[in-house]
Amino acid sequence: MLTSAVCMLPGAAAFAFAGHGGRAALGGESDALGWALGALGLLAALALLPGLLRRGRSPTMTSVDELRSRLAAADAPLVLDVRSMDEFEGPLGHVPGAVCVPIEQLDGRARELRADGRGVVTVCLTDRRSTRAALQLLDAGLHDVTVLAGGMKAWNESATNRVSKEAAS
Repeated sequence: MLTSAVCMLPGAAAFAFAGHGGRAALGGESDALGWALGALGLLAALALLPGLLRRGRSPTMTSVDELRSRLAAADAPLVLDVRSMDEFEGPLGHVPGAVCVPIEQLDGRARELRADGRGVVTVCLTDRRSTRAALQLLDAGLHDVTVLAGGMKAWNESATNRVSKEAAS
C-alpha cells in the first residue's frame, strides 16, 4: 500500500493541478496560468525522478584480493564478464570460471542469472561497463551484485592472477 501511494500520489496531484488549471482557464480566472505551470513543473519532476534516484545508487565494488577469497569459498559467486567474446578470449584473458555475457545481451539473461541464486561479480576491462551491468542486474531484481574494481586490468596487475589466453581456456 505504501509503495502504491508513493508511486501514484505525485501523479494524481499533478493531474489534479492540471484539472484545476483547466477549469480555471475555462472560467476566465486570472490565476489559471499559475495552476497550469505548477502542474507542468510537477509532471516534469515526476518524469526526471527515476533517473535521479538511479543515479544516486551505485553497486558495491570488490577488490582483486576480495574476489580471490570469495572464489575460494564454498559459496563462490558467479563471475560475469560483460566484455565481448573477442575481448574475453583475447590477450588479457579472463577470470578462471567466468561466464561471458556481453552487456548488450544482459537484459535477456537476467532471469537465468536470478534463478542461479549465487552472488554475481561483474567484470569488464576497467569497471565502467561492469558497473552499468551491475545496475541493470540490480534493476532486474538481483541482490548480491558487486563489481570488480579496476576490471581485468587490475586482475592482471596482480601477479598471482596472471591469466594468459592459453591458461584461461
